[in-house]
Amino acid sequence: MVAGPIEITFFTNLVFTGLYLLGAPVSAALLPLRHLPLIALAAGLATISSLLLSWAYARAEAQRLVPVEFTAFVWAAILGAIVFGEKVLPLTVLGAALIVAGCVIAARGRTAPVPSTEAAS
Repeated sequence: MVAGPIEITFFTNLVFTGLYLLGAPVSAALLPLRHLPLIALAAGLATISSLLLSWAYARAEAQRLVPVEFTAFVWAAILGAIVFGEKVLPLTVLGAALIVAGCVIAARGRTAPVPSTEAAS
């Protein structure tokens, strides 16, 4: 709650860059330059997403924002099937549905009890 969105995004990217650099000597590969615009677009969208999520988490209860995080499972399954041709198993769909349902139930929260209208004796 003390750090701003820019600070959070900067240090998150700094940590991930450090982790990627640890693996780079072993598994790095040079990509053709034609991929550079899409990589830059993905990096820009990821940065904007991190800024917006950091801003949102500073202003709302985490229980209201957690479903946004958990929809990543659904998006990963959809994009994996479309982009990479991965087969989505029925158990994966069921698991994602249970997670999303749980998030919806948690986001609804508890309702306050209705005050009694009876006079105390």
